[in-house]
Amino acid sequence: MATNIGTWLGIALTAVGFGVTFWQVWIARREARGAREAVLRVERRLASNSALLLLPELLALEELIQTAVDASEGSEVAGLLLRWRHTAGAAAGVLSETEPEIARLLSGSIGAAVLAEGELRARRATRPAVSDFMSVVGAANLEVSRYLGRARAYTGGEDGHGS
Repeated sequence: MATNIGTWLGIALTAVGFGVTFWQVWIARREARGAREAVLRVERRLASNSALLLLPELLALEELIQTAVDASEGSEVAGLLLRWRHTAGAAAGVLSETEPEIARLLSGSIGAAVLAEGELRARRATRPAVSDFMSVVGAANLEVSRYLGRARAYTGGEDGHGS
């Protein structure tokens, strides 16, 4: 008789132990899901903050490139195109998950910058390639400006430069 009570007591304690284990697994899973969502929110916020630093630079570079083109400063234009490529590449990488359309436009502008820079370095007809680049940049920067407006509204007017 004592063996039956001991067996049933052992089975009951084992069942309770399994129940507690499954309950802890369920809680751990729920917490892991919450942590994963928190990490994703932080990643999106970091991407937004990085974009707020990079995108105004692209807008300023567009003006500098146009000024250099107007002044027929080929070597300065080539240097600015290189800066554009690096900055646009960084911005496209940051925005690829959250703003894929802007990332696509920026990637296209990098290709146009490479073509324009190649023609400048080869000292061939520079105006068409640079003009093509400027039209691609104009389209990209229109979306960049829209994004900055939304992002600044979201962050309370901060642009990443303390203004």
